[in-house]
Amino acid sequence: MALQYCLERVNFYAESEGIRNIQIVADKVSDPAAHEGMLKRYKLLGSTEGYVGSDLAHIDFSFRWEDSREYFGLQAIDTALFILNRAVRLNRDDMSSKGDREVLKTAQILLPHLHRSSGISYLQNRKSYYLMPELYPGYQK
Repeated sequence: MALQYCLERVNFYAESEGIRNIQIVADKVSDPAAHEGMLKRYKLLGSTEGYVGSDLAHIDFSFRWEDSREYFGLQAIDTALFILNRAVRLNRDDMSSKGDREVLKTAQILLPHLHRSSGISYLQNRKSYYLMPELYPGYQK
């Protein structure tokens, strides 16, 4: 799920910037062929199954699988995406779980550090799907 979400965001960024054929370096998994097959299926079907579907037209599907233990940046990205993905899906009407509150606090720490070229920040520009609307000026519930 995290990889699909990341690819949707990277594809949106590439589309916004006019970049074609993004090469992906992803965390090594036990069965990379299964992951590549799943993502190629999305490309053949024409869309991912995410909240904001994507055709992944700007993604080069010859992935480079690396062990994140050797790349601190990959570990950081994987963790940040996991936290942001969880934060997006929180039920904001019921924040009784300490775990949910901690996820939201961590996401609020991460968001100000995203910059225009991060790909994730581009999601904030989509009117249909704000990551954390309460963090933006003028937000009204």
